Amino acid sequence: MLQADGKLNRAIAWWGFCLGVAAGLVMGLWSFDGPMAVPVWIGGYDRTPRRLLRLGYIAFFGIGFLNLGLAGNCPVSICRSGQKSWPRLR
Repeated sequence: MLQADGKLNRAIAWWGFCLGVAAGLVMGLWSFDGPMAVPVWIGGYDRTPRRLLRLGYIAFFGIGFLNLGLAGNCPVSICRSGQKSWPRLR
């Protein structure tokens, strides 16, 4: 469902930013000898689960920036013209 004004994309962008901040705050509890010990299932700094958590935390911000950019371009894209598919190059 594409919306011509990009409201859905802006909402997804802000949710992505908020979830990214929340994930960073939670991960910050055990970073740099924080107030909590590192959970056992996450392991040390170089372990795969911890690396994936760091990548996921940054991905929330990436999704937010991509959707915010799409929301800004949506009024001039195919969303506005009412086309059902991308125009073909000839």
